[in-house]
Amino acid sequence: MPPELKVNVHLWGECISGALSEDEFVSELEKAGFYGLAVLKKSFWKEVEGYNFHSVTVRGFKFQKSAG
Repeated sequence: MPPELKVNVHLWGECISGALSEDEFVSELEKAGFYGLAVLKKSFWKEVEGYNFHSVTVRGFKFQKSAG
């Protein structure tokens, strides 16, 4: 997204300006320790000034921490 949209307070309020791309979202999940990530569903949500936004459902797994 262009810088002028990233600082738009109305778009921040709609959780658009701070939205991650699908690749960024999956990458952050991997960094957090999730594995076996799969995009289960992707639905168009909204278009803002020529940029399309989607709702994405991702499945992933993570081992539980054990004592020690």
